[in-house]
Amino acid sequence: MNITNHKNSKRESLISRELSEFSTFLGKYSVIALAIGTIVGQSSKEVVDVLVNGIIQPFINLLLPNEHIFQTTLKLSGETFLIGDLLNVTVQLMITMIVTFIAAKYLFRDLQKIGISKETSKDSAKKKK
Repeated sequence: MNITNHKNSKRESLISRELSEFSTFLGKYSVIALAIGTIVGQSSKEVVDVLVNGIIQPFINLLLPNEHIFQTTLKLSGETFLIGDLLNVTVQLMITMIVTFIAAKYLFRDLQKIGISKETSKDSAKKKK
Protein backbone atom coordinates (compact mmCIF):
# COMPACT_ATOMS: atom_id res chain seq x y z
CA MET A 1 0.00 0.00 0.00
CA ASN A 2 1.44 3.32 -0.92
CA ILE A 3 1.16 6.54 1.11
CA THR A 4 -1.46 8.13 -1.19
CA ASN A 5 -3.88 5.21 -0.86
CA HIS A 6 -3.42 5.19 2.92
CA LYS A 7 -4.20 8.94 3.17
CA ASN A 8 -7.27 8.55 0.94
CA SER A 9 -8.48 5.63 3.06
CA LYS A 10 -8.08 7.68 6.27
CA ARG A 11 -9.86 10.66 4.70
CA GLU A 12 -12.77 8.48 3.53
CA SER A 13 -13.03 6.95 7.00
CA LEU A 14 -13.05 10.39 8.61
CA ILE A 15 -15.72 11.66 6.19
CA SER A 16 -17.82 8.54 6.73
CA ARG A 17 -17.58 8.92 10.52
CA GLU A 18 -18.47 12.63 10.36
CA LEU A 19 -21.48 11.95 8.13
CA SER A 20 -22.63 9.22 10.49
CA GLU A 21 -22.32 11.54 13.51
CA PHE A 22 -24.13 14.29 11.61
CA SER A 23 -26.96 11.92 10.72
CA THR A 24 -27.24 10.87 14.38
CA PHE A 25 -27.28 14.52 15.43
CA LEU A 26 -30.10 15.30 12.98
CA GLY A 27 -32.18 12.42 14.29
CA LYS A 28 -31.46 12.93 17.97
CA TYR A 29 -32.29 16.62 18.06
CA SER A 30 -35.09 16.55 15.45
CA VAL A 31 -33.33 19.19 13.37
CA ILE A 32 -35.19 18.22 10.21
CA ALA A 33 -38.56 18.55 11.99
CA LEU A 34 -37.48 21.93 13.34
CA ALA A 35 -36.51 23.12 9.86
CA ILE A 36 -39.82 21.94 8.39
CA GLY A 37 -41.69 23.62 11.25
CA THR A 38 -39.85 26.87 10.61
CA ILE A 39 -40.73 26.83 6.91
CA VAL A 40 -44.38 25.99 7.57
CA GLY A 41 -44.52 28.61 10.32
CA GLN A 42 -43.21 31.31 8.01
CA SER A 43 -45.76 30.38 5.36
CA SER A 44 -48.61 30.36 7.87
CA LYS A 45 -47.62 33.86 8.99
CA GLU A 46 -48.88 35.19 5.67
CA VAL A 47 -52.23 33.47 6.22
CA VAL A 48 -52.50 34.95 9.72
CA ASP A 49 -51.59 38.42 8.40
CA VAL A 50 -54.41 38.24 5.86
CA LEU A 51 -56.83 36.89 8.47
CA VAL A 52 -56.08 39.72 10.89
CA ASN A 53 -55.80 42.55 8.37
CA GLY A 54 -58.55 41.38 6.02
CA ILE A 55 -61.18 39.95 8.35
CA ILE A 56 -60.62 40.68 12.05
CA GLN A 57 -59.50 44.29 11.71
CA PRO A 58 -62.45 45.33 9.47
CA PHE A 59 -64.85 43.49 11.80
CA ILE A 60 -63.51 45.37 14.82
CA ASN A 61 -63.73 48.62 12.86
CA LEU A 62 -67.43 47.86 12.22
CA LEU A 63 -68.02 47.38 15.96
CA LEU A 64 -66.19 50.60 16.86
CA PRO A 65 -67.56 53.21 14.44
CA ASN A 66 -65.22 56.03 13.41
CA GLU A 67 -62.29 54.37 15.16
CA HIS A 68 -59.53 52.35 13.58
CA ILE A 69 -58.16 50.62 16.66
CA PHE A 70 -55.19 49.10 14.83
CA GLN A 71 -54.07 52.59 13.79
CA THR A 72 -54.25 54.08 17.30
CA THR A 73 -51.25 56.13 18.39
CA LEU A 74 -50.35 57.89 21.61
CA LYS A 75 -48.39 61.13 21.45
CA LEU A 76 -46.48 62.01 24.58
CA SER A 77 -43.74 64.65 24.91
CA GLY A 78 -43.25 64.74 21.15
CA GLU A 79 -42.89 60.96 20.84
CA THR A 80 -45.40 58.76 19.03
CA PHE A 81 -46.25 55.35 20.46
CA LEU A 82 -47.82 52.92 18.00
CA ILE A 83 -50.42 51.32 20.26
CA GLY A 84 -52.43 50.01 17.30
CA ASP A 85 -49.41 48.24 15.83
CA LEU A 86 -48.78 46.53 19.17
CA LEU A 87 -52.40 45.43 19.35
CA ASN A 88 -52.28 44.17 15.75
CA VAL A 89 -49.14 42.09 16.37
CA THR A 90 -50.59 40.75 19.63
CA VAL A 91 -53.75 39.59 17.84
CA GLN A 92 -51.62 37.94 15.15
CA LEU A 93 -49.53 36.18 17.81
CA MET A 94 -52.62 34.86 19.59
CA ILE A 95 -54.10 33.53 16.35
CA THR A 96 -50.79 31.88 15.44
CA MET A 97 -50.57 30.24 18.86
CA ILE A 98 -54.14 28.94 18.66
CA VAL A 99 -53.68 27.56 15.14
CA THR A 100 -50.37 25.94 16.14
CA PHE A 101 -51.96 24.36 19.21
CA ILE A 102 -54.86 22.94 17.21
CA ALA A 103 -52.56 21.62 14.46
CA ALA A 104 -50.20 19.98 16.97
CA LYS A 105 -53.11 18.47 18.90
CA TYR A 106 -54.53 16.80 15.80
CA LEU A 107 -51.12 15.81 14.47
CA PHE A 108 -50.17 14.06 17.71
CA ARG A 109 -53.56 12.36 17.87
CA ASP A 110 -53.16 11.06 14.32
CA LEU A 111 -49.58 9.92 14.97
CA GLN A 112 -50.74 7.91 17.98
CA LYS A 113 -53.43 6.25 15.83
CA ILE A 114 -50.78 4.86 13.50
CA GLY A 115 -48.50 3.84 16.38
CA ILE A 116 -45.97 6.67 16.45
CA SER A 117 -45.29 7.97 19.93
CA LYS A 118 -45.05 11.68 20.68
CA GLU A 119 -42.43 11.19 23.40
CA THR A 120 -39.40 13.42 23.25
CA SER A 121 -35.80 12.30 22.88
CA LYS A 122 -35.36 13.05 26.62
CA ASP A 123 -38.20 10.62 27.42
CA SER A 124 -36.59 7.91 25.28
CA ALA A 125 -33.22 8.46 26.95
CA LYS A 126 -34.81 8.04 30.40
CA LYS A 127 -36.42 4.74 29.33
CA LYS A 128 -33.07 3.40 28.06
CA LYS A 129 -31.44 3.97 31.48
